[in-house]
Amino acid sequence: MRALIVTALAGLAIPLAFVSPILGLLAYCWLSYMRPQELAFGIAHISFGLYVAIALFLGIYVRMKWDFFRLNRVTLALLGVWAVWGVSTYFAYDRSLALEGLDRITTVVLIGLVATGLCTTPERVKWFAVAIAGSLAFHGVKKGLWGVASGGSRDLNMIGGMMSGNNENATALNMALPFLVCWAAGEKRQWKRWALWGAAALTTVAIICTYSRGGFLGLAAGAAVLAWRSRHRMLVLTAGVPVAVALFATLAPQEFLDRIGGIDDASRTDLSAMYRLRLWEVAWNIGLAEPWTGIGPRCFLTEQMKFPRPADLPQLEVHSTWFELVSTVGFTGLAAYVAMLWAGFSTSGVVLRETKLRDAGSHDARLDGYRAIAVASQAGLAAYTVSCTFGSLAHFDLPYHIACVAACNLAVMRTEAERMRVADAEAIAANVLDAPANGFGPANGFPPAGGFPPAAADTTPTAWSEAPLAGPIDSLSDALSDSLSAPAAEEAPAVPYPDESRSARRAEPRPAAIQRHTQPLAGAAAFRPLDVSQGRGEDDTRDLAGMFVDRHPTGAGDFAPNRASDDSQTWYGALDPASEDGSATAGDPLAEPQAAHAPRDERGLTEVELRLLAQRSRR
Repeated sequence: MRALIVTALAGLAIPLAFVSPILGLLAYCWLSYMRPQELAFGIAHISFGLYVAIALFLGIYVRMKWDFFRLNRVTLALLGVWAVWGVSTYFAYDRSLALEGLDRITTVVLIGLVATGLCTTPERVKWFAVAIAGSLAFHGVKKGLWGVASGGSRDLNMIGGMMSGNNENATALNMALPFLVCWAAGEKRQWKRWALWGAAALTTVAIICTYSRGGFLGLAAGAAVLAWRSRHRMLVLTAGVPVAVALFATLAPQEFLDRIGGIDDASRTDLSAMYRLRLWEVAWNIGLAEPWTGIGPRCFLTEQMKFPRPADLPQLEVHSTWFELVSTVGFTGLAAYVAMLWAGFSTSGVVLRETKLRDAGSHDARLDGYRAIAVASQAGLAAYTVSCTFGSLAHFDLPYHIACVAACNLAVMRTEAERMRVADAEAIAANVLDAPANGFGPANGFPPAGGFPPAAADTTPTAWSEAPLAGPIDSLSDALSDSLSAPAAEEAPAVPYPDESRSARRAEPRPAAIQRHTQPLAGAAAFRPLDVSQGRGEDDTRDLAGMFVDRHPTGAGDFAPNRASDDSQTWYGALDPASEDGSATAGDPLAEPQAAHAPRDERGLTEVELRLLAQRSRR
């Protein structure tokens, strides 16, 4: 029955992949990492994922979407790995075996490239990560429950495919675990948060039940990155780590603790470790003999006998990704592989730096999802880097695809950050220029140097205070108030909360804080912006918004007032309300102090207006 269900679902995924490539990508991840065919009888040998991948590529080809991937550091590294493996296959000692390895890595690289072109929205990036981590979490929960029920006995049931050993199982689960932890930490719904924490705990039990020493070291490496990247780093390091160590020492099976405790003496007492060290020496000598191309992908097992080796050493796999790469594709292939891993790790680092810059003024909850995926990607790649030292995983597709998740995350975050920046600027400009009749704007004049004093009796919320804005708007409202404020006019009412600091104002609830800056003027002198609309085009809203709102100087996409022009009169001249022709007063820093009526050029523009236009053009 299970075989029929899996076959039906896989058969449905093939036409879906042709019609909708993004659904085909998710189906491929499900079939490759959950491997449901391994849970049924009689169909474990069928490569459903390969057929879905072929339908996916055909669907893209039919649509003539030649730009099916994004060019970035991760995709360049993937193409570099592919090229090196192709050259090594050409010079391989056994080309038939090398072609099998090249065919495998070709599918992995193409799926990664396609993913960077298909995952163009936040939802798609998250579903791509969910398809990978969720499929592995299924096995983590399943094996974790078995481990709890058996009292921590060793789990000999393998996932299948490239995950057909205890080291491989532990490595795959180590890379999925950080995603569960990061999503659980940021989840707002209680039931879902507890479900994710439960899945993470059971996955940890499953990793322990593999009894893999390399898996344990990878688990520690991933946990270290998660602790370091936590928003509460000091609390986690001082309290969380000791508690976790105590729980591990108390609850872990004694047999596993003895196995972990014997890592130092394994090279002298453990036969498996002794064989590995000698095989690593053989692989290193092969790499020295063929440093550029190696002996060919997947050729170590059959071709190692052609090189000097101990007579009593069995013919085994090398059991280390790094030495496998050195011997099969040479030091060039090793460098390309390390560059791919570093590209994924550093790309997530860029996401974390840019989100940190945007959060410098106030926390923007819209960026939490990007940060969670970035932290999880770094922790997963760190865990893989340690775990793969003890397993032959050069063909394993999971690190390639996690690196692609990181690349998609950065590209989408930058696109969405620019969209949010423009949307926030338009919302602010709409309030400044389209305020109600009793508010401020072109009809009533820009707020004077005294700031935004509210009317005591008027509590009607403005469109700005009702807008669902978050994140940069809190700091922006304070920044606008500071940059456009000066000593208040004598006839203007006192500004509320005169002794408050900016931090105290920021702590004020957002609707009240924003409304305080958007209340209508009461008794203030009439001010109006200079008319500089001539020759600017029709979209005055965007242009005027750009006159007093600039991008963050770091380029992170955040908002900040243009610090080169803190004085509001740099942009808006304080005009004499009694002057019919709109000439600037002597208090205008851009005006001629002696001129009662500023001269105009042939276009009817004053010198002040010409300077404002020049400043806007330089921006």
